[in-house]
Amino acid sequence: MNNLSILLTFFCFLLLAVGACQKKEEVIPTMPQVDIISAFSLNQTAALARGTLSEVSKSAAEEYGIVWGTSPEPDMSGSKKPVPYTVGVYTFSLPLEDLIIGLTYYVRAYVRNNSQTAYSKTISFVHQGPFVWRLLPSVSWSDRQHTAYSTAVNGGVFVIRPLNQIDTEVWLYIPRSDTWFKRDNLNTPSSRYDPLLITLNKFGGEATFIAGGYQINENVPERNVYLRDCFGFDLYGNGKGWDYFDFPFGNSLLTHFVIDNRAYALSMNTRRDFAEFLNGVIWNVKKPFPGNFLGRYVSFSVGTKGYVLVESTGTTAPTKDFYEYDPDTDTWTKKADFPGRDRMNGVAFAVDGKGYYGAGQAKDAIEGLRDLWQYDPKEDTWKKFADFPGVGNVRLIANTIEDKVYMGLGFGLEASTAGAEQYSRAYDYWEFSPKGNIQ
Repeated sequence: MNNLSILLTFFCFLLLAVGACQKKEEVIPTMPQVDIISAFSLNQTAALARGTLSEVSKSAAEEYGIVWGTSPEPDMSGSKKPVPYTVGVYTFSLPLEDLIIGLTYYVRAYVRNNSQTAYSKTISFVHQGPFVWRLLPSVSWSDRQHTAYSTAVNGGVFVIRPLNQIDTEVWLYIPRSDTWFKRDNLNTPSSRYDPLLITLNKFGGEATFIAGGYQINENVPERNVYLRDCFGFDLYGNGKGWDYFDFPFGNSLLTHFVIDNRAYALSMNTRRDFAEFLNGVIWNVKKPFPGNFLGRYVSFSVGTKGYVLVESTGTTAPTKDFYEYDPDTDTWTKKADFPGRDRMNGVAFAVDGKGYYGAGQAKDAIEGLRDLWQYDPKEDTWKKFADFPGVGNVRLIANTIEDKVYMGLGFGLEASTAGAEQYSRAYDYWEFSPKGNIQ
């Protein structure tokens, strides 16, 4: 071998050695985003914490879970409940154990891999009764961003949701079997958004009526075409409906409450029209609602009285004005103002002789609220009662069956990374027992 060949061979070995010694660029997997939703007491010694995990890759983490303790910002050195990591986007629930009544606990979610641990924000709760929440099975409907509407019929809860301008899906939740059932779509000439969904006793049984709402027409200036028609439906049967009497006003959304076998509908506009749907047969116009219209009304009934809270959707006036309606005298009376944080798009319902209002979205920050306030009609007083532990906080549904309320779904509101509002569809569903569940 001549000198040139030896020299070339030496350089080839040198290049190979240098290449072998070069350090390959290390790819560090991105940590998933972990967050904490809520924590609530289950019984004397346990609570349930709920969190979310948005995965990035299979190799990104080994486990995720919950840490808790009586000191702020708990970490892995204290009490924890882990879950082996798997690929997916999750809402997860984990029990917190060995709790002591009366103590304040701090909770946060975590996710970790070999080299690092990431924590969510911290939330706190006081471990105390009554133990009022029970997590129910989630509904498995399509991921459409439309609002759901509901009514209690014959011991079950029907939930309807428009899918488009024609189709409206129907689901039924049966408490005694703790099961959701998909029903036939509503058989109507067209779909509608934000309708009234009313159940009344009629001819010895319960009848359901869908009235009002609006359709979207791109050819009209306001886009929303409000409807005045009313349909009766056999939701337990094949979803077919029949035409009924139009209600006596329109051009707005509506809220309603039911007293005995009479439904009362209130228009959400400056006219504040008010009417009675008697026995599911005829509409009778009543005195207009005397309160201001500030964007939206929410309502419920307790005993022989109806109640309307004026929700303000603007910043110039708060959500606080509250009125009682007496159907025997067709009169309205101003009652105690709602004392909670200013909000809109909350939920209202009544159970066991008390009214409730809460959740919704704050008006002073991009934040979804979960606090529920109880109204006592006998004392004309409000008090903070419980926090809703679900994912959703805006446009929740709630329906009362005997001494329990079935509520949830709606949308979860939070600030995006850009600081704007973002809404996510909530699928979880809950039983609320104000006297407490027996554990």
